[in-house]
This record gives sequence, structure tokens and C-alpha cells, in this order.
Amino acid sequence: MRDELFSFQKRAVSAVLEKVKLANAYYPVANQPQIVSFTAPTGSGKTIMAATVIENILYGCETFPAQPDSIFVWLSDSPQLNEQSREKFIRR
Repeated sequence: MRDELFSFQKRAVSAVLEKVKLANAYYPVANQPQIVSFTAPTGSGKTIMAATVIENILYGCETFPAQPDSIFVWLSDSPQLNEQSREKFIRR
């Protein structure tokens, strides 16, 4: 991870990872795919936080085991925003 997160961003990343853990635990019980979404206000660093969540899921961290076969869907209706997000992910 190249960027140091602010404390509110660290809390948000931890909260999302906790929801992913719950979804992973519920999947075998419900036998139904689970979805975890993430929203935050404009300017809060959503892309950096999402990249950190994805990195932690793919490679693992102290609170989350690596899940390299995970699938992520990035939704946006703006080609410019998609390119901006792609560049931020590459820089991570």
C-alpha cells in the first residue's frame, strides 16, 4: 500500500472488510451469492479506500485472509471517471 489512509478511511476499510467476512460466512448457509457495496461522499477518497479493500482481499492482511480468486465489479457511467479510477488503481 503506497498511500497512508486517514483514520476515517481506515475505519471505513475495516467496516467493509467486516461486511465481506459476514457475506462469506453467510454464503454457505444461504447458498446464495452475496453482494457488498461501498458508498462514501464526494472527496472522501472512495477510490483509494476501494483499492485498499481490494488489495486486502486479494493479498490478505492482519485481519483478513488472502482470497486471490475474488471477483470485483466497478460500476460507473462516466468514461472519464473510469479512466481516473483506473489510473489511481495502477498507481497503488
